[in-house]
Amino acid sequence: MAFTSIKTTGGWADNSVQAAYDLKFNWALRHGRLFEPLVDFQPQQVAHPGSSIKVSLNQYYTTADVVAATTPLDEETDVTPQKLPATTQITFTPQEYGFANQWTIKLAKRGLTPVDPVIATAVATHCKDTIDYLVQTAMRAGTNVTRPAGRAGTVNIVQNATDYLKATMVRQAVTKLRGRAAQPRDGQFYGGVLHPTPIHDFRGESGSGSWRVPSEYGQSQAQIWNGEFGEFEGVRWVSTATAFRAADNDGATSAKVHRGFILGREAMGKAVVSDPTTVMSPITDKLQRWRGLGWKADLDYKVYRNESLERLEATSSIDATAV
Repeated sequence: MAFTSIKTTGGWADNSVQAAYDLKFNWALRHGRLFEPLVDFQPQQVAHPGSSIKVSLNQYYTTADVVAATTPLDEETDVTPQKLPATTQITFTPQEYGFANQWTIKLAKRGLTPVDPVIATAVATHCKDTIDYLVQTAMRAGTNVTRPAGRAGTVNIVQNATDYLKATMVRQAVTKLRGRAAQPRDGQFYGGVLHPTPIHDFRGESGSGSWRVPSEYGQSQAQIWNGEFGEFEGVRWVSTATAFRAADNDGATSAKVHRGFILGREAMGKAVVSDPTTVMSPITDKLQRWRGLGWKADLDYKVYRNESLERLEATSSIDATAV
């Protein structure tokens, strides 16, 4: 008996039954980027276009000047006028950045799913990720660092529990910020950014003064049990996996060293000649079969108030993947 069936080859079903495809292409997982919103200073009165922009900061009289003025005046001796302290300057040097994608009309007319919106989303996300990477690169240039166990440098940090992120490190960093007169970002809290893996060790720490002591979090314990990572030691914390990079295995014996940040107001600044913008590439081929889409920007990011930025460096008990 001969069947007209899928099982029997060489028949009608060979061409009529084919593999099916979902016409909706979903996106792969990706980490959110959040460093650019942490930039809260920008020059306001730029005199003219130039290759760079200098920003000046007035300085207050020194402690020595103040102490000298605590001596009572002599009735018959005049005071000696003192000049204002010299200003300090920070130079922003905007650079052009950009990226483009090109595709063919032939692909657009034959693809299983429309390619134009896919390219638009991919290019826009690439712009966002690049800008965030630039901000974080500038943020890492800050010179104030808190490391575990009194480690002298990044290369001295080892992969063990001694060098995991501890609550005492956070307290030290916050104390340093307050000692440098760094202002909170929202009038009350500094801003903190950490990778999820050092957060794991931070939350798992126990003992007096640690994050895990419930009585120090308030009457309601719901935040502890549902894993909330919120406010601690005067810092409002957020988590992002983009805080770790492939080159961050620069501790002792290639230990992975996570960089976290605590920021006060105006820790980071930017100078913008041209904001990031989308660009439709001109059609230059003779038969108009090619299309292009890209983005461009002309800007610079820099540490503006170094006193308002503290970097945290530590290892973690959980392996991390760079993004």
